[in-house]
Amino acid sequence: MATLKDVALRAGVSISTVSRVLASKDVPISENTKLRIRKAAEEVGYLKGIKIKDGIKLALIQWVNVDHDISDKYYQNAASGIIDTCRLSGTFLSRYMEDDEDLDSKLTEVDGIILLGKFGERKIIHYANICRRIVVADMAMSSIPKLNGFSGVSFVSMDFRQGVKDALERLIKDGYKKIAYLGGIEYIDEDEIFMDERKNSYINTMKEHSLYDEELVLEDKFTQDSGYNLMKQILPKEPTAIFAASDEIAVGAMKAAKEAGLKIPKDIAFIGCNNSATARYAVPELTSLDAPSYDMGKHSVNLLLGDIKYSLSGPISLKIPCKLEIRKSSEQVRY
Repeated sequence: MATLKDVALRAGVSISTVSRVLASKDVPISENTKLRIRKAAEEVGYLKGIKIKDGIKLALIQWVNVDHDISDKYYQNAASGIIDTCRLSGTFLSRYMEDDEDLDSKLTEVDGIILLGKFGERKIIHYANICRRIVVADMAMSSIPKLNGFSGVSFVSMDFRQGVKDALERLIKDGYKKIAYLGGIEYIDEDEIFMDERKNSYINTMKEHSLYDEELVLEDKFTQDSGYNLMKQILPKEPTAIFAASDEIAVGAMKAAKEAGLKIPKDIAFIGCNNSATARYAVPELTSLDAPSYDMGKHSVNLLLGDIKYSLSGPISLKIPCKLEIRKSSEQVRY
């Protein structure tokens, strides 16, 4: 069965470009590129045999944030999971960005909405008043306590709490004690800072082992530049290991560590998050917490379809397990 990746390779464009063109007609892309993508989709059989069943219509609304471009692999994979699952189930899907003009008027006839990204309480309730079936993807129900039990709103997210705990306890077991956290700051509803489950899990786990030091926690953006700068700030504290909230942060931090003359992992170990290509091609290869966002997208669609077709009782909070992929950046045992 052909996928978005097959179409992208055939058309010579990114997966995110393919998904936007096939999901909506109103995309600011040249007509020649649109035609090339649609032709590629036909040639690889992406559209073959797919029929809309039961007249079900879903909408995907993607979070807009200056620090997370639509080409971000994590969200790109999540969107691909949503689009592929709708296609295979014969479900009609419209895709929007949250800042699209006249968005509310386009949602009046949909049967369900998937909100992908970081949405605050005010925005979620706004969309819930338009459509009674909502799935928020990439946020845990606990991150917005006031919405716990709110009728019609379900949540699908990564189980970062357990994943980060497992990663840290592996480092601790291997002899690393002075473990720093380098993260990013995200905002919802303009001025409200998102409560990152990775950071919370880091703090709780380190406290459980009597190893927590607030001076070893630094945050900025989810970029390599930020990772580099944060690492330079924390080097005087002499951490023995780094847990980074993204692979991009980790790779930037590794560069700063190597420039300071530290050997990885002999002098300092690194663990990133998302298990992206960035982690696999880092030098040395980066140990990373795998966050299968494609599965998150797939389960988001299935939750909505289950509710629409079978009136499943809600709300539901679903956690996707994360697995630590061990590579050379953390394999050294310290004593």
